[in-house]
Amino acid sequence: MVTEVRIPMPSGRAGGSYQKLERKVGDYATVAVAAHLELDADGAISKAGVALTAVAPVNRKVNAAEEVLVGSQPGEAVFAEAAEVAAHAAEPRDDVRGTSDWKRNVVRVFTRRALAAAAAQAQGS
Repeated sequence: MVTEVRIPMPSGRAGGSYQKLERKVGDYATVAVAAHLELDADGAISKAGVALTAVAPVNRKVNAAEEVLVGSQPGEAVFAEAAEVAAHAAEPRDDVRGTSDWKRNVVRVFTRRALAAAAAQAQGS
């Protein structure tokens, strides 16, 4: 039985985003990406979180994408690199909602979008 959960407060410069593709509102995700960034005093990424759902047998935290981000200044180039890593980490299957190649590309696009939105929130934009 869980009696307590402690969640550390992020620094003052933190942001997150969840990007979900669904057939209709409230439907299960066809592809989804969550991103969280924390920035240090110089604006560099000090902590990063990237997770995928609906594109592997279980939800997946993409540690390799996080490693690409930490220590970098937020920007399109590093977001694209992390998105490529996330796309390679995905294991989508062909089904009635789309091919595995198409879903992998959506992971790539949604990862860039989620990271950009998280960075904008962390920067106060």
